[in-house]
Amino acid sequence: MRKIKIFFSLCVLFSMHLVYAKTVQSLGEVPNAIQYSEGKQFFAEQVQGLESINEFGALPDNIDKIAYLNWIAPEEDLSLVTLVGAKAWGDDNTYVGMACFARNKKGAKSAQKYQDTTCSEDSDLWQAKKFYLGVFKWQNNIFTPIARSGLIEQPVSWENSNLGSPAIYEDGPVPPQSYKEFDLANYRIAPDTLVFGVRAHFMETYSGGGAFFQALQLFMIKGEKIINIFSEPMYFYKDTAGAWHKDRTREHTISEEKNILMLLKHQTDGYYDIRVKQVNSTWHQDFIWSKELQRYKPK
Repeated sequence: MRKIKIFFSLCVLFSMHLVYAKTVQSLGEVPNAIQYSEGKQFFAEQVQGLESINEFGALPDNIDKIAYLNWIAPEEDLSLVTLVGAKAWGDDNTYVGMACFARNKKGAKSAQKYQDTTCSEDSDLWQAKKFYLGVFKWQNNIFTPIARSGLIEQPVSWENSNLGSPAIYEDGPVPPQSYKEFDLANYRIAPDTLVFGVRAHFMETYSGGGAFFQALQLFMIKGEKIINIFSEPMYFYKDTAGAWHKDRTREHTISEEKNILMLLKHQTDGYYDIRVKQVNSTWHQDFIWSKELQRYKPK
């Protein structure tokens, strides 16, 4: 009876934490072993040398960049800015914008030297550079501010994700290592409330391999402020180098897990519940709106 119970428990654990893994015989075969676009792009940029682009977009033509920066991050030293961007949001001349600032002059010089296309990890620091968000209107060359965030340092926890986590998470939730792009999918959390997302990244390197972690952070306009309402891991990729072959190629084992976000019909305090579901698995975690916290919490 004891053996049966142990076997059953192991089966349940495996079904809950389903990890895709495939071993290939050389580094050149790795792209064919990667299932998802997130991992393919990571491999292309980190291993194959594909030049990355600024996926936050560009400020509208003719906008006053200095005035924009003084609005979105009024307390920052403009000489430390490393990246700005904006993308149209909706169809009424509304934009979601961002600005990234180095935490010191060394970080600013490094970003300029390597032409940063993300709000990436600062020099000598694990954490991302200073990241700001703003929503504004740009119509007939007139800039109309709507809301701004202040400095964003929202940490990410893997407690409710069922995904592989970075080693640094052993000490608890951590702020992102980099901010990569806007996610402007139709995240309508209530009939009259549309929110937007930012994809945040984490990365680890190993001897002959590495790992990549992606989180989705959702933001809502509340008055003249932009607040974070959701911050959860959504993707995990790991490349573990294995045995060497006589021809000097080396085995690589690719592990992947991916979650997707679903808005459910049921509402809690006026906001639709959110379900995070793992692809190719029955695992899921629901989140409900917390009036007290003014954000989503695990159900």
